[in-house]
Amino acid sequence: FGQMPVLGNVFNRETEMDGGPFTVLRADNNLGSSRPYAATHGAGYRGVYDLANPDASRFIIAMGESGNVFSPHYDDLLKVWAKYGYVAIPVTPDAVAKIAVHKFTLEPEATGARASN
Repeated sequence: FGQMPVLGNVFNRETEMDGGPFTVLRADNNLGSSRPYAATHGAGYRGVYDLANPDASRFIIAMGESGNVFSPHYDDLLKVWAKYGYVAIPVTPDAVAKIAVHKFTLEPEATGARASN
Protein backbone atom coordinates (compact mmCIF):
# COMPACT_ATOMS: atom_id res chain seq x y z
CA PHE A 1 0.00 0.00 0.00
CA GLY A 2 2.96 2.30 0.52
CA GLN A 3 3.24 3.25 -3.15
CA MET A 4 -0.48 3.95 -3.59
CA PRO A 5 -1.80 7.52 -3.47
CA VAL A 6 -3.60 8.35 -0.20
CA LEU A 7 -3.04 4.85 1.26
CA GLY A 8 0.71 5.42 1.38
CA ASN A 9 0.16 8.25 3.87
CA VAL A 10 -1.86 5.91 6.11
CA PHE A 11 0.50 2.91 6.11
CA ASN A 12 4.01 4.36 5.65
CA ARG A 13 6.11 5.55 8.59
CA GLU A 14 9.39 7.44 8.40
CA THR A 15 12.00 8.44 10.93
CA GLU A 16 15.50 9.82 10.82
CA MET A 17 18.23 7.29 11.45
CA ASP A 18 21.95 6.91 11.29
CA GLY A 19 23.59 4.30 9.16
CA GLY A 20 24.00 3.29 5.59
CA PRO A 21 24.98 0.31 3.45
CA PHE A 22 28.21 -0.28 5.39
CA THR A 23 27.11 0.23 9.02
CA VAL A 24 25.49 -1.85 11.77
CA LEU A 25 22.17 -0.09 11.21
CA ARG A 26 22.27 -1.24 7.62
CA ALA A 27 19.87 0.43 5.25
CA ASP A 28 20.30 0.98 1.54
CA ASN A 29 19.21 3.94 -0.54
CA ASN A 30 18.46 4.80 -4.14
CA LEU A 31 20.69 7.68 -5.21
CA GLY A 32 18.81 7.97 -8.50
CA SER A 33 15.47 8.71 -6.82
CA SER A 34 13.88 12.03 -5.89
CA ARG A 35 14.93 11.30 -2.26
CA PRO A 36 18.46 9.95 -2.79
CA TYR A 37 19.40 9.56 0.89
CA ALA A 38 16.17 8.04 2.17
CA ALA A 39 16.61 4.49 3.45
CA THR A 40 14.64 2.29 1.08
CA HIS A 41 15.16 -1.12 2.67
CA GLY A 42 17.04 -2.74 5.50
CA ALA A 43 16.77 -5.02 8.50
CA GLY A 44 13.37 -4.91 10.18
CA TYR A 45 14.43 -7.15 13.08
CA ARG A 46 17.50 -7.16 15.30
CA GLY A 47 18.27 -9.54 18.13
CA VAL A 48 21.10 -9.91 20.61
CA TYR A 49 20.93 -13.36 22.16
CA ASP A 50 22.47 -14.21 25.52
CA LEU A 51 22.61 -18.00 25.50
CA ALA A 52 23.87 -18.16 29.10
CA ASN A 53 20.98 -16.00 30.34
CA PRO A 54 18.08 -15.93 27.85
CA ASP A 55 16.22 -13.29 29.92
CA ALA A 56 19.10 -10.88 29.22
CA SER A 57 18.57 -11.17 25.44
CA ARG A 58 17.34 -8.05 23.63
CA PHE A 59 15.16 -7.67 20.55
CA ILE A 60 13.61 -4.99 18.36
CA ILE A 61 11.41 -4.81 15.28
CA ALA A 62 11.31 -1.74 13.08
CA MET A 63 7.69 -0.77 13.41
CA GLY A 64 5.62 -2.04 16.31
CA GLU A 65 3.88 -4.99 17.83
CA SER A 66 0.73 -4.76 15.72
CA GLY A 67 0.13 -5.10 12.00
CA ASN A 68 -3.10 -3.13 12.42
CA VAL A 69 -2.57 0.43 11.20
CA PHE A 70 -5.29 1.66 13.58
CA SER A 71 -3.60 0.19 16.67
CA PRO A 72 -1.44 2.40 18.92
CA HIS A 73 1.14 -0.40 18.69
CA TYR A 74 1.42 -0.20 14.88
CA ASP A 75 4.52 2.01 15.03
CA ASP A 76 5.36 2.33 18.74
CA LEU A 77 8.84 0.79 18.36
CA LEU A 78 9.99 2.79 15.32
CA LYS A 79 11.84 5.52 17.26
CA VAL A 80 13.40 2.92 19.59
CA TRP A 81 14.62 0.89 16.57
CA ALA A 82 16.08 3.99 14.87
CA LYS A 83 18.08 4.90 18.01
CA TYR A 84 19.59 1.37 18.35
CA GLY A 85 17.27 0.58 21.25
CA TYR A 86 16.05 -2.84 22.27
CA VAL A 87 13.36 -4.42 24.42
CA ALA A 88 13.68 -7.44 26.67
CA ILE A 89 11.32 -10.37 26.29
CA PRO A 90 11.63 -12.65 29.31
CA VAL A 91 11.36 -16.36 28.64
CA THR A 92 11.90 -18.16 31.94
CA PRO A 93 8.74 -18.75 34.01
CA ASP A 94 10.04 -16.75 37.00
CA ALA A 95 10.97 -13.72 34.88
CA VAL A 96 7.64 -13.81 33.05
CA ALA A 97 5.70 -14.04 36.35
CA LYS A 98 7.51 -10.95 37.70
CA ILE A 99 6.34 -8.67 34.89
CA ALA A 100 3.05 -10.28 33.85
CA VAL A 101 0.08 -7.95 33.77
CA HIS A 102 -2.49 -10.56 32.76
CA LYS A 103 -2.63 -14.33 32.70
CA PHE A 104 -4.46 -16.26 29.99
CA THR A 105 -5.01 -19.95 30.65
CA LEU A 106 -6.12 -22.45 28.02
CA GLU A 107 -7.76 -25.60 29.27
CA PRO A 108 -8.85 -28.64 27.25
CA GLU A 109 -12.54 -29.16 26.67
CA ALA A 110 -14.19 -31.34 29.28
CA THR A 111 -14.77 -34.95 28.21
CA GLY A 112 -18.17 -35.42 26.62
CA ALA A 113 -18.80 -31.66 26.24
CA ARG A 114 -18.53 -31.60 22.45
CA ALA A 115 -20.95 -29.41 20.57
CA SER A 116 -23.39 -31.21 18.34
CA ASN A 117 -23.75 -30.32 14.67
